[in-house]
Amino acid sequence: MIIIFAIIIIYLLMVLLFILGWFQIESHAVNDNIEKLDFKISVVVACKNEENNLPAILQSLENQTFANFELIVIDDHSTDDTEMILNNAKANFANMKVLAANGNGKKNALYQGIVNATGNLIITTDADCVVLPKWIETIASFQEKYDCDMIISPVNITDEKSLFSKIQKIDFISLIASTAGACGLNMPIMCNGANLAFKKAVWLEQFSELRNDIPSGDDIFLLQSLKKEGKKIKYLKANDAIVYTKATSNLRSFLKQRKRWAGKSPAYTDWQIIVVALTVLSISAVQVGVFFLAIVQFEQWYSFFVGLFAVKYFVDVALLYSVKHFFKLKNIALYSFLLSLFYPFYIVTVALNSLFTKEIKWK
Repeated sequence: MIIIFAIIIIYLLMVLLFILGWFQIESHAVNDNIEKLDFKISVVVACKNEENNLPAILQSLENQTFANFELIVIDDHSTDDTEMILNNAKANFANMKVLAANGNGKKNALYQGIVNATGNLIITTDADCVVLPKWIETIASFQEKYDCDMIISPVNITDEKSLFSKIQKIDFISLIASTAGACGLNMPIMCNGANLAFKKAVWLEQFSELRNDIPSGDDIFLLQSLKKEGKKIKYLKANDAIVYTKATSNLRSFLKQRKRWAGKSPAYTDWQIIVVALTVLSISAVQVGVFFLAIVQFEQWYSFFVGLFAVKYFVDVALLYSVKHFFKLKNIALYSFLLSLFYPFYIVTVALNSLFTKEIKWK
């Protein structure tokens, strides 16, 4: 019982620190002299069979207020009309390269794009995302002001009508809020390749540490390596820097995505990343264990189960409310409650599944 209470207290303190960290980050405003930069920018996008999503991401990149950037898109052996769409889009950009991937997988595609980039600052996003008009301008302004080795920027899920997508958005934003909060405490633990910027020179220096034996995780392994070297990592808190992505269409796709994210966790070496991951897994395992104990021994464990559920629910809601206005969240209490009903079961399931089965491919 002492161990259980210790896990609960550690989790509560961790989330409260994330909330504090979020408010420690200053909001960023764009510099009016953004066109006068002493570095070049390359936007790198890897894609595979994205004919349905490419028009949106390409249009949003075409609409950028800052036009002086290089766009590199790497086609990872697509079998649909991806290649045709990309080649047709070249006419809309002053500097666009379309590369055919030599190897297989997203990590290899990104490697090829980054190596061929002429920019000093690399910005990555995904082919199924949409960026706002001032996205590049905001990142460039932030880099000009702070000269970071890595910039972690916000990602949000587009508003959709289904209940599953709304619950999924709450789950996703809790991860993004934790990412930002940890960064605000100068202990970055997560990042998302859908909205990430870093110096090309620094990436080349760290390339041997990026675990190229593992198909995914290019973003987290880079973060982990940069932390080890004491590089400058900051979070960009600006609405114009948000990248929007879609929710997964069904539960199977959702679990597949989360399994892919969790599959690389055994290779983590950063103690802060490991502690946070183990804390989330531990309290989820405690909730699952207490749930089954309450079924078997109702009178002895029911009150404890309800109390544990309530405490975790309220602290999770507090984290979401701290970022409510920034991410324009709605009905947090309801969707967070619905998520809480199955969250510990899916965390434990995904964790066990990722340990005992092979990692799922990117596409």
